[in-house]
Amino acid sequence: MASVIVAGARTPFGKFGGAFKDVPATSLGAHAIRQAAIEAGIPQEAPACGGGGQGDALIVRRPQK
Repeated sequence: MASVIVAGARTPFGKFGGAFKDVPATSLGAHAIRQAAIEAGIPQEAPACGGGGQGDALIVRRPQK
């Protein structure tokens, strides 16, 4: 099965320790994915819908010594 980009949405952001301090990053990401799917006209019954971004790559990087 091929993967395609059909829409994009920005995750909510704010200052460190601000309004989103108690909201898990996965919840913020889910909100952006949901909004992108709505804007692309993807039905809620779709078998799969996901997202990713630069932050995903940063999670797996190790500091250089």
